[in-house]
Amino acid sequence: MMRVKVLYDGSYSKFAGQKSGVQHLQAGDEVEFPKWYAESLIADNIAEKVYDNVAETVFAEDLEADEPLPAQVERHLGIDATEAAKEMAAEFGIELATVPGTGSGGRILVSDVRRAIDDDN
Repeated sequence: MMRVKVLYDGSYSKFAGQKSGVQHLQAGDEVEFPKWYAESLIADNIAEKVYDNVAETVFAEDLEADEPLPAQVERHLGIDATEAAKEMAAEFGIELATVPGTGSGGRILVSDVRRAIDDDN
C-alpha cells in the first residue's frame, strides 16, 4: 500500500480486500491505495506520494533508497561539506547527513567521509 494525496476532486477506485468500488475524494485528501494504482495516479499527475520527512518530500523524485542525499537537500538540511567530500560520499554511498564534520564550523571534510566509510566496513 502507498499513501497519496489526490490533487483533484473526483471519483477514484477503492480497494478493500478482493472488493473494489468507487470513492469520492476532494483535492488534498490523503488515502492509501495499492502501490501499483498509487504509482499510476502519480505518473498521471493525479496524485502525489505522501512522505514521512521533509527531505524526502521536497526531492523525492531525485532519491533512491540507497542513494546519498542530493546537494539541494543537503543545503535544505544545513549540511556543509567540501566538494571533494561530497564527491567521495556519493561514490561510496555515504549520506552526508550522517557524517559529523570536523572542519571549521562543523564542515564535512574528506577525512570525515573516509572515517564514515571505514565505520561502514
